[in-house]
Amino acid sequence: MVNKYKLLVGLMVLMVFSNANANQSTYGDCSSNIEGLQQGGTVNINCYFNKRSPQDAYLIATHPTSLEAVRLQFVKMFEDKGSSYLAIEFKNLSEIPARDVTVDVMNPLSAGAYAKLKPYNLKQSRIYSMLGTRKWTIPRNASTEFPLVSVEQLLSKIHPEIDVVNYCAFDGSLTIQEISDENSLQGNQLGFNSEPVYQDVKRYPVIVKVRYKTIFDEVITKYLTVFVLYAGRTSNGDIWYPSKKRFLPLQCIKF
Repeated sequence: MVNKYKLLVGLMVLMVFSNANANQSTYGDCSSNIEGLQQGGTVNINCYFNKRSPQDAYLIATHPTSLEAVRLQFVKMFEDKGSSYLAIEFKNLSEIPARDVTVDVMNPLSAGAYAKLKPYNLKQSRIYSMLGTRKWTIPRNASTEFPLVSVEQLLSKIHPEIDVVNYCAFDGSLTIQEISDENSLQGNQLGFNSEPVYQDVKRYPVIVKVRYKTIFDEVITKYLTVFVLYAGRTSNGDIWYPSKKRFLPLQCIKF
C-alpha cells in the first residue's frame, strides 16, 4: 500500500510539472515557427536530453532558472576604444545561477523557424576575447549586460535601410510601444514638460537569442524581438528614452 501511494504521488508531481510548462515552451525537435516578429515578445524553447524521474521533475519545477531582459541601451565599450555598442541587460530571477549564457543577434531572413535562424556574422566586442569566452555565468538575483553589436555594424548589416543622413540611433526599447510615447503629446499639453516632445521616432526590430544552461543540465533558449529607436536629426525638443525612463534632449549615438 505504501509503495502504491508513493507511486501515485510521484505521478501526480510529474503531471503538475508537465502541465505547468505546456503553454510556455516548445519541446520535441526544439523548433518554433516565426510569427509576428514586428510585434515583439519572447519565444521559449527548452530542450531536455535525458529522461528524468518524478523526483527530478519535481526538483526542477520548484527551482526554475529564469532570465529576463530588463534593459536595452547603447554603451561605450572601453575594451573597444570607446566605440558605442547596442547592449542588452539580463537579470537572473532565480535563486540558482544561470551557466554558460550566450547572446546572439539573429538574421530573420535566414530561416522560417526560430530554432533554424542563423546569427549575423558580426565582429564581437573585444571584451569576449579578453575574458577568453563568450559563455558567462549570471549569479542568482544578479544582472549582466551583454554587448550585442557596434553601431557601425548595426547600420551596415542589420538596418542598412536607415537614412543615416537624416536619422540617427539614440536608444533601445524592449517593447514595440512605450506607454510614455502614447501619452507624451497629452502630457505636454497638460504642461508636464516645458519643452515640446519630438514625435519623429522610428522603431526597427532586432532578434536576440539567449541560450543558457541550468545546474540541472537543462539547455534553455529564448528568442526576443527588441527595438532600436531612430529619430530625425533636426529634433529640437525633448524625446523619451526608454532605457532611462525619462525625457531628454536628443543625443545621436556616434560610431
